[in-house]
Amino acid sequence: MTSVKGWFDEKIKNGYIRYFEYSEFEEIVDIGRGNFGEVSRANLANTGLLVALKIIISKSQYESDEVNDDIIKELELLREVDYHPRINRCLGITKDPKNYILVLEYANEGNLRKYLKKNFTSLKWTDKIQMALDITSGLKFLHAKGIIHRDLHSKNILVNDRKLLIADLGLSKKLAETTTHSKGNKYGVDGYIDPQCFKNRKYKKNKKSDIYSLGVLLWEISSGRPPFSDCSRNLITHYITKGDREDPIEGTPLKYQQLYQECWDDNPESRPDIEKVREILSQLCTEDSFNLQSPQPNINNIDDKIPFEDIENILNIFEEINELVETAEHNKRTCKILKKRVNSVEPAVRDLKRDIDDRKEFFNSNNYSSLQNLSDTIIRIKKFISEISQMESLIEYIKEKNIENIEETFKELCEEFDSFINVLPFSIDVKIADELEQLKADQDDLTKYIHISEGQPFVNDQNDHNNLSSFDSDDNDVRLTESLRPSDICINFPVAEITFTADTADLPESFSNFMNNDEGKLYETLGHLFPIRILIGDKIQENNLSELKEELINESIEKCKKEISLIHDLNRKLMDNI
Repeated sequence: MTSVKGWFDEKIKNGYIRYFEYSEFEEIVDIGRGNFGEVSRANLANTGLLVALKIIISKSQYESDEVNDDIIKELELLREVDYHPRINRCLGITKDPKNYILVLEYANEGNLRKYLKKNFTSLKWTDKIQMALDITSGLKFLHAKGIIHRDLHSKNILVNDRKLLIADLGLSKKLAETTTHSKGNKYGVDGYIDPQCFKNRKYKKNKKSDIYSLGVLLWEISSGRPPFSDCSRNLITHYITKGDREDPIEGTPLKYQQLYQECWDDNPESRPDIEKVREILSQLCTEDSFNLQSPQPNINNIDDKIPFEDIENILNIFEEINELVETAEHNKRTCKILKKRVNSVEPAVRDLKRDIDDRKEFFNSNNYSSLQNLSDTIIRIKKFISEISQMESLIEYIKEKNIENIEETFKELCEEFDSFINVLPFSIDVKIADELEQLKADQDDLTKYIHISEGQPFVNDQNDHNNLSSFDSDDNDVRLTESLRPSDICINFPVAEITFTADTADLPESFSNFMNNDEGKLYETLGHLFPIRILIGDKIQENNLSELKEELINESIEKCKKEISLIHDLNRKLMDNI
């Protein structure tokens, strides 16, 4: 078996891959992650060319005896298709002391998701349709080459000088290479994955799976946000599987709306092929641009009550945010920052409510749709505050996402909020640097007593004295409820560890106050447990194992642990890459 190092050395020697000395790159700055490694920006010396450096193989990997098929596949596909103007170009490869690094064309405006957040309010429908056409042209080229991408989403579409490029071919496959057991069938970002992959684990992705993802991208271009952005991953999968899709955005050209709805049809056979998609988008590009603009409210026909209700809804949300921040238990600084940002526009919104003439003048422009977008963002801010401000919801947030996601979501909401404010005749005075310092202080406080668990799943049985579910109520003074009675087996999956201290919780002090009281009162006040450290996570319980032989039970437990551990670890990795 050829080693990774040997494979690369051979390809470089025979000119299959262009090699750059690592010393040729200057001003290297980290900018994010790709599917298979970290990504940096750098200057290529003496050329004035900006490039992206993507780590694809670490030292520990290239010293192994086996070549990573995914890495090789990405390199080979890039070599085959990177000359197309809508595919992110591979310029060559380089190596530092620790890693093999792919040298790629740099996209100076980031990925599509960030681009839409920053620029959406200034985009016209002619711009949006051209963006959709850019993606479609690149995908048409891939399909003509017999290649399915299998992982199209807005973070895998890059923007360079306002032109969109398809990137990250790491999960792509030649159609001849796909199998019913392909490991990439469920890889990707849930909101963009073909529903058939959730319904049938043996379903193999095909060109129509790419068309589904393209349909979601066309909707995202029309809305400026990713699909089901306020839902957990489990809910997204549930909604998509039962046929739910995002609602059309007001003002979307009818032909464009019908196109993406056909693309994301649940039945793959009902989805158009890429040639048909490109044909329809090309027709839309040639139509009178007037027909592509979002209809604006007619000031003479507008019902004063409609915008008034919008304003009233926003004002109600202001009050709800204030209440949430007042009662916050955690991330108080972060919540106050968001509250301050939202409250900065409250006077201007109240003025619109009071003065009908001003309101009519205000809605005689793009301001109406921008105010709707701002309202949606404020609702998301309220939801975010409610998730991170109370212990119970914070634990669920950490289980569903991770602690680091708090900072990422905070930045996204601030950028989104500011982008709409810049269009509206409102003004705010905030300094992002100061905000991030306060956010970091909250993060530091949080990590003092909440730590992401690195522990592996472990099994408790009914005879284990450490297992709460094994307590015999007859031997305890406090009577356990039926929900805590023994199960035959319990497999635990740790997610995070919470440590209670004097500064972070009053539970130990409360416990000491009731030490001399009768047990009934103690139970009513504090429940069964008096923790200083808690391990939170998920668990699976199983009953009725008594009839099975002991060796069969042990074998089943070990097999179950291994399989679920794999899923558990994979879920963590996927969450890190989203």
